[in-house]
Amino acid sequence: MMHKHRPMFFVFADNNGSGKSTLRSLIVDKIGIDINIDPDAIARKIYSENLFGKSRNQEIYGGKRSNKIGE
Repeated sequence: MMHKHRPMFFVFADNNGSGKSTLRSLIVDKIGIDINIDPDAIARKIYSENLFGKSRNQEIYGGKRSNKIGE
């Protein structure tokens, strides 16, 4: 009997600081998700927080980049 893998898609949405990233990290580690699109990580990679500090433009740009990756 062949096993069929069913695609899964999780969306975590809530206010800033509510624990979305923490929950996502726990789930990714627990069930071994292969693809994890993280707007915060994208923004950190693009802009070094040591040089610029996190700004609203950085957050928006990271979110837009994650949307393009998910398409």
